[in-house]
Order: sequence, then structure tokens, then C-alpha cells
Amino acid sequence: MDSHSFNYAFMTKKEIEKKTFELASIELEKLVKEKNYNFFLDSVEYVLENGVKILRVICDSDDYVSIEMVTDLNERVSEKLDEDDYIPENYYLEVTSAGVEKELKNDQMIEKSIGKYVYVKLYEKLEGFREFYGYLEDFKDDVISIMYSVKNIEKHIAIEKKKIALIRLAIKF
Repeated sequence: MDSHSFNYAFMTKKEIEKKTFELASIELEKLVKEKNYNFFLDSVEYVLENGVKILRVICDSDDYVSIEMVTDLNERVSEKLDEDDYIPENYYLEVTSAGVEKELKNDQMIEKSIGKYVYVKLYEKLEGFREFYGYLEDFKDDVISIMYSVKNIEKHIAIEKKKIALIRLAIKF
């Protein structure tokens, strides 16, 4: 069964995201080989924002993601989406980088961010605070360690991962 004989009108949001992730991964790998780019696919989201459906392809890199990389990937993914035509409704394709304040969505991302400045939001207060900005010092046994400052006094805190609502990279001003 080729891709055009399947009835895509009944695809779920997750199925669209999964199929697009697979499609974008193939096109990204081609770009990595052809142009020697150093980037990878982070995620795909199919969302409704302000009444507009957006198919968002998010890429990232250990170094940086250039506008040229994003543009090249956008052109390739757009062409493949037009060919496969598996999304029956109107939508906008958005290919973007994860950004400087990207969310740390899994253990691997947290581990790679040790030593970096982060923002952590908790479900409940811990030591009087629900939010922390500081340096991620360690991540072991589902516990993160952060060095943060309160009134120019350096403090350290260990936080169980299950208590974290959000952890992302942050910019220190």
C-alpha cells in the first residue's frame, strides 16, 4: 500500500506528528550528509494557535542552528508534505529551532545541560520558593541539583524530578 492509497482524513494529531517526524527526519539526514550540517530533529507539534493550525517542526543542535539550516529543512519538508498530502485540512508549516530557552524534555537533555543556567518551576513551594534560576550542577537518581543565589548569597538545592513542572535553559542577565 503506497502513501496515497491510505485514507489520511482519519489521522489523529499524534499520527500526524509521528508521520511528519519520520518524514522530517529523513529530509534532515539528507541535509546533514549533503551540506555537512550539524543538527537534529527535536520534535514535531501539530497545534491550534489563535484559530490557526500549525505543523511545527523543531530542530536543534549541540552548537547552533542557522537560518540557512532551518530554511533548507523547511523547503524539503514542505515539498514532501505537498507530495504526500496526508493532512486534509489547511495548516501552516513552521520549521524552527528549539531556541536559547528550550525546555529540557527528557533525562538526556537534562544531563547534557549540566553546568548551564536553567529555570525550574515546581508544582509546590520548596524552601519558600516555587521557581528557581540557577546553575544545573548535577542530575542523578531523578534528582537535580541547582546552585542559585538569594540576595547575593549562593545556595544549593536538590529537587526531585517528579516535583518539577518545567525545567528549561535560561539566559542570565
